[in-house]
Amino acid sequence: TLDELLEKRMHTEILPAVFFTQTPSSDLPSWTRDPRLHFNQEPLAEVPIVIPETLRIYSHAWTFQAPVIDSPRMLDEMLKDLKDEDLDVETGHYLQSIDEMKDLAVDLKCDAAINCSGLGAAKLRGDFSLPGARGILHHYDRSTCPQEALLMVDEAPIGSQEFPVYLIPRGDIVVVGGSYLPEDTESAIRDEENIMLLNNAKTLGIDTSVHQPVGHWTGFRPKRPSVCCDLDIHDGFPVAHNYGHGGSGWTINVGAARHC
Repeated sequence: TLDELLEKRMHTEILPAVFFTQTPSSDLPSWTRDPRLHFNQEPLAEVPIVIPETLRIYSHAWTFQAPVIDSPRMLDEMLKDLKDEDLDVETGHYLQSIDEMKDLAVDLKCDAAINCSGLGAAKLRGDFSLPGARGILHHYDRSTCPQEALLMVDEAPIGSQEFPVYLIPRGDIVVVGGSYLPEDTESAIRDEENIMLLNNAKTLGIDTSVHQPVGHWTGFRPKRPSVCCDLDIHDGFPVAHNYGHGGSGWTINVGAARHC
């Protein structure tokens, strides 16, 4: 649960989030009803957070208290938890097929295998509904560039579904994005994209004449028409699949794992 997560993982923090929109919505997603998030839909003028002037062209906003995970540290801790339980952890071994995965699980005397290979499922399982959605980020030093609220916009004129504009304080850094581009396989940030990210940072309230990026990142979300939580039987051995979460893996990983 959220409470358990916050109690155990000290590098998860709760930060105010503002999602900018031009018009209020009468069809809000179900997660907005969770009382722990303190969700509100309100005129932008009533949002109790300092808003950059560049974003005041929007009339309304969703505001809520967002759990933010310092994901690299979380992954390190999860790996440590496994090793502390004397479980067999092997990294760097690349499986070539689901049959190889099944054979390895049988050799290790497992009851089942769980395929959480993300984009790798395209090769392992022949699931070519995984084009990969490319995302790009700039990193800023949070200690010298203090930002304590999430800012997000994916509506015109500033943002779009393909080029969302967002800022997320996370751990020691502030990330500024971004893009959501299916089938774009470029591993480096293009020159024009660096310019776009710098403009995004300025739009989101970072003084880019004073603060410069301290890092950058390119990644490929395992985008799929729907999350794959399927069960296959290979020679009598169960193989569960749990992949295709797009950009929502950190958000829905617990629920997806329980369902799987």
